[in-house]
Amino acid sequence: MSIVLTGAARRIEREQLFNDQLAYKTAELVMIGYHKPKKFPPFRKVASSKKRRKAKRQTWQQQKEIAMMFNAAFGGKVTE
Repeated sequence: MSIVLTGAARRIEREQLFNDQLAYKTAELVMIGYHKPKKFPPFRKVASSKKRRKAKRQTWQQQKEIAMMFNAAFGGKVTE
């Protein structure tokens, strides 16, 4: 399951980067045609995609606490 979700997340990031580059190039072409092209910022400064850092893995105690919170939120019995 995690492989599928990782692949989907990478696909979404790739599509977002493509859309960002397309919008940047369109704006750059408009800028070249009508304004001063040397004042246009580089793509890396305006790109919305940032490198994600790896999240810390949860301990089993943290996972248990979260499961208990979901159980209580949806009306289940809370036992310890």
